[in-house]
Amino acid sequence: FQWYSSILQTTLTSDPILHCYGLHEWAMQYHPPNSPPPPSAKYQSNNIPLRVSRDVINQTVERKGIRCTHVDALRFFAPAAGPLNRHGATLERMDQLRLEQKGC
Repeated sequence: FQWYSSILQTTLTSDPILHCYGLHEWAMQYHPPNSPPPPSAKYQSNNIPLRVSRDVINQTVERKGIRCTHVDALRFFAPAAGPLNRHGATLERMDQLRLEQKGC
């Protein structure tokens, strides 16, 4: 109970981060040349293309960078995207106490 109470208190008292632009979703599809495919690739069909090209995804993520504080979202990042996150390539559950915010 105390863990959940702490998370909720942090969420209530922190300022929202609104400049992430939802790029955590793009980080999940990031796949530069010669890198391992994103985990989500196993669920994608060649018959259903992405709404934007892989090149656009890669260029956008590289140009804008990632500002994701959402611990659970990082679990689904493509391996190459983690180091581009300004809040850390890997976030642990304990980081959630420090980073939880109401903008995500």
